[in-house]
Amino acid sequence: MSTAPKPIALPVTAVTCLEDRAHVERAAVLDLEAGVQRLRLGPVSALAVDR
Repeated sequence: MSTAPKPIALPVTAVTCLEDRAHVERAAVLDLEAGVQRLRLGPVSALAVDR
């Protein structure tokens, strides 16, 4: 398994503006090989929430 970073710029697919924050969505389709894969996300704000 290669550990070399291969960054992929993801387009913004939706933005919801709220009173004190914004919800930004990005989407991608990945073709992954069989076996264990590592997906690295970043840079991400410390205020990010995974739902």
